[in-house]
Amino acid sequence: TGTGMPFMDRNIALQVPTVSRCRNLIAGVISSIDLELYNKATGAELESPVWLEQPDIRQPRSVTIAYTVDALLFYGVAYWRVTSLYADDGRPSGFEFVPNTRVTVTTNELGTEVSYYCVNGVRVPMSGIGSLVTFQSLLPGVLETGGRTIQAALDIQKAAAIAAATPMATTVLKNNGADLP
Repeated sequence: TGTGMPFMDRNIALQVPTVSRCRNLIAGVISSIDLELYNKATGAELESPVWLEQPDIRQPRSVTIAYTVDALLFYGVAYWRVTSLYADDGRPSGFEFVPNTRVTVTTNELGTEVSYYCVNGVRVPMSGIGSLVTFQSLLPGVLETGGRTIQAALDIQKAAAIAAATPMATTVLKNNGADLP
């Protein structure tokens, strides 16, 4: 990461019960919220397009949204791949969630603009079917901002497990016939 901090893996972070519980609570609540579409100019509620009700036809909307929230929490960015387009205007009409571990980003020389994305090492188009829609958080993900804290929690868990597995003999001191702790 260039920060001198060890890389924290999502699957390892989820071994910390508090991390897992927080992720489950946040993703679970957000994924159950109804999504609605409104006209910005008039404020009128519009009919929901099919993709808003079920972005990926292979799974319930709540699953796709939960994966998206999970990615935003851990990585600060989430990706949906466009799987279909509306015939009349070419806008995306279907999506699939793509895990962050499958996506690589190539930027310009200054690192200020995305040149292209790859999924599983294969360059994807910047528009149309196969292109990626990105959801970006205003903050870096927990794996970057909380990596040291998560590692400390894992170290404490490991130390507690070792201590429990290797009990040490204790001695009781006597003081005039009374036991001292």
